Amino acid sequence: MDSNTQSIAVRGSLAGFWALVTYYAGNITPLFYLMIIFGLADILLGLAVARWYPATPDDGWCSKRIAQGFVKKIASIFLVGVAWGIDFMILEADKAFNLPMHWGPYFGLFALCYLILSEGISILENAEKMGVNIPFLTSALKNFRKKISKGPPPKSTSEPE
Repeated sequence: MDSNTQSIAVRGSLAGFWALVTYYAGNITPLFYLMIIFGLADILLGLAVARWYPATPDDGWCSKRIAQGFVKKIASIFLVGVAWGIDFMILEADKAFNLPMHWGPYFGLFALCYLILSEGISILENAEKMGVNIPFLTSALKNFRKKISKGPPPKSTSEPE
């Protein structure tokens, strides 16, 4: 296979994969884009802090830490995909077996919200290292992330008499 054909095959495969993701993700797709944007902003600010605002002489550019950061971002994307996959599996099982489960895309949504909040906190922490401080926003995001990590409140089991 020549390089042009291989390039077309790779691009076609990626386009097909992305079409499947957006088809099954539905309205979660804008949140996925937001997670990507926040991740890129976090990477760029992290690189700026490492280059121009190191806290100690040992801080700064470290190719190992940079590579770990990229791997962490890619792992985040895969984790969201796993959460969407679990949601899809539950929805399909619900349809196939007529289970009395009233389920929505909760795992994917919670994973996305948690990761977006984590990226937002990291962005604010990097900005703080650069001298820009917005404490009320940082504390608000941390509190919201804490609430998201607890999951939805339990449903009331008591019935009215």
